[in-house]
Amino acid sequence: MKISVIGGGPGGLYFALLTKKAKPDWDIEVFEQNQCDDTFGFGVVFSDDTLDEFLSRDEESYELIRDEFAYWDDIIIRYKGEEVRCGGNGFAGCSRLNLLKVLQKRCTDLGVKITYGKRIDVENLENDFASSDMILASDGIGSSIREHYKEFFNPTISVKSNRFTWMGSSRKVDDFTYFFKDTEHGPICAHTYQYEEGTSTWVFEMSDACWQGWEFEEFDEQGSADKLQKIFAEELEGHDLIINRSMWRQFPRIYCNNWYHKNIAILGDAKASAHFSIGSGTKLAMECAIALSDAMVKHGESSIQKSFETYVEERETPVQILQHNADVSMAWFEHMDRSWDMDLMQFAAVVMCRSKSVTYDNLILRDPKFAEALDTAWYERYYQESGYDYRESRPTPMFTKYKLGEMELRNRVVMSPMAQYSADENGNLTDWHLVHYGGAARGGMALMYVEMTCPSPEARITRGCPGLWTDEHEAGWKRIVDFVHENTETKICIQLGHAGRKGSTQLGWQEMDYPIERADHNWPLLSASSIPYFEGTSQTPKAMDHEDMEKVVSDFRAATVRADRAGFDMIELHAAHGYLIASFLSPLTNTRTDEYGGSIENRVRFPLEVFSAMRAAWPKEKPMSVRISACDWKEGGISEEDTFYIANAFRDAGADLIDVSAGQTVPDQKPVYGRMFQLGFAEAIRNVPRVATMAVGAITEPAQVNTILHTRRADLVAIGRPHLWNPFFTRDAAAWYGVELEEGDWEKQYLAGKAQAYSLKQKAREQQLEWQQKAKPSRHQ
Repeated sequence: MKISVIGGGPGGLYFALLTKKAKPDWDIEVFEQNQCDDTFGFGVVFSDDTLDEFLSRDEESYELIRDEFAYWDDIIIRYKGEEVRCGGNGFAGCSRLNLLKVLQKRCTDLGVKITYGKRIDVENLENDFASSDMILASDGIGSSIREHYKEFFNPTISVKSNRFTWMGSSRKVDDFTYFFKDTEHGPICAHTYQYEEGTSTWVFEMSDACWQGWEFEEFDEQGSADKLQKIFAEELEGHDLIINRSMWRQFPRIYCNNWYHKNIAILGDAKASAHFSIGSGTKLAMECAIALSDAMVKHGESSIQKSFETYVEERETPVQILQHNADVSMAWFEHMDRSWDMDLMQFAAVVMCRSKSVTYDNLILRDPKFAEALDTAWYERYYQESGYDYRESRPTPMFTKYKLGEMELRNRVVMSPMAQYSADENGNLTDWHLVHYGGAARGGMALMYVEMTCPSPEARITRGCPGLWTDEHEAGWKRIVDFVHENTETKICIQLGHAGRKGSTQLGWQEMDYPIERADHNWPLLSASSIPYFEGTSQTPKAMDHEDMEKVVSDFRAATVRADRAGFDMIELHAAHGYLIASFLSPLTNTRTDEYGGSIENRVRFPLEVFSAMRAAWPKEKPMSVRISACDWKEGGISEEDTFYIANAFRDAGADLIDVSAGQTVPDQKPVYGRMFQLGFAEAIRNVPRVATMAVGAITEPAQVNTILHTRRADLVAIGRPHLWNPFFTRDAAAWYGVELEEGDWEKQYLAGKAQAYSLKQKAREQQLEWQQKAKPSRHQ
């Protein structure tokens, strides 16, 4: 077996040494365009878990480098002249040059041939390496191999907005430290850490506007260093900055959708880049090198194809998760000015939890004193803002009250509207709805939304959707509302919506969004423009004229009056997910040329007409919300600036809350899924237009709820599917945190089970804390 590795960075070298160690008779050669002692950059960072993996894979290389590591447990956040530290993080840094030297030595000792100063002619790659059974492209972030074979590797590349540069300093940094500097042109962050005795890494990052304001020049390394030295004079404590190819760059976010072609596999930054704010690309490259080496050792002699398939199967999901976390972290740094009005502890909470992989509960386990300080600051801040005093009871943020208009909510947990498709063919509720909503309301959430309810027969999504256009509908809803009010403290909200072009479709557990199979069961559709949902399959909707608009406004107004008579505490207009109201907001579904199309000012006109009619019919003391899709997950869709305008417009029209969802506008959307995947949209609306928001989307744990509230990403948190299998989500959380709920928060029929619930949850929590305290110190220290 002959393997040629193109690129002698840590990933390529580690793959070579691990594979040669396992298969000494294989012919493995590394080709590196630079000389052996060339290196660019300064330090690299690894977590304790990664070091454990390196130790288990090749103890010899680990032992050679272990004494070179600088270890730290704390992260320090310096912000506006104040400082706080959070412990329990477990990281190590080392010189990139020393790491390369160790890996080079191990490769040489094992018999790997390394050729330096060798530039590869990518046009003739397959001819020049015709004798190689496998070629590994690990030629870095600017990979010429990836570019030459881009048709096959199918890379997605986007250049991000922030400017950054890597420098060094002789200034000793005891722990990983973020220096956030307030300057006349905007915030600048210095990411700093020690990586060897006498030298630390300093990565300076700022917005493009700030960079332009300071008049930095892209290739003026020394001039930039001199200017940054003056800006960070206090932080550098008299030490100079060191440059080493310290040009200014903008981060290229790279992901190859295919990881191999013929006998060529791709690795490291050439394949997938991860923003430096959550660790180094070196870590990602070396972890992928381990998986690829394992796959080659196991399958290489029988099938290169099988080796590559195993490599992808083993690493695709972990890489996507890490890259997603890095993307979220990077996005926060691109908009760190949005948190610039925060006090030290709230800002620190945002910094620690920015990627969403670290939650409130993680912080409690890592550093209980830090978490306690976060809570103390939060309760004091909330007391000053709202008058609610939790400084003694300290129930965690999710169990604090919140007011929407004149309606007081007992906590911050909301049950999302979720379609049940269980109404009869005339839109009447059934016993299922009484049992479902009546049972769920006993779970302890503050507010329960019922599913999207339609103001007319033609507004329905399916034949199983409930309506509110007849007296019978109104009576059915009043029965449920009365049960909830008489037996629980849960508030109840109705969501009114019109399906638009996504109407007349099959039930959710059938072929969702596809037309009803029996043609005589379908009904005519309306939308902003005559664009079918599925081209060639869906019914083509009529583009609404003024008469249609007047009828829809009238229907929503009448349904709003009925909702008030039924006793609902709150009402929401559904203006998301590609339904009728949303079809006006998105440029993908609104191609009108009249006063209702074109600019966002025009596109929001009809939705505001509907909302204003509802607001006029709805009692002033009762709150209203609007659900929007803040992103269409498709190029050319709704923009962030659009969502800010929409949020402001609805707030000015009388909305108390923006319920921030995303997508489902077009069938060819490409959403980026993950934990709390829509949270960034709620955070942006909460922190720029400063409109009250509710977050929704893959929020599954109480720890996430508390994290969202601590970091000012939203004011309320909607939990969807977890409430379907556990309506007592909120009660479970109270028991987990040991929160003593107020009288009435447990229905008297269930009080007998309260003690056991709290006992079991507290025992589980104590066991977790005990395990954490007994965990051994890092073996690397």
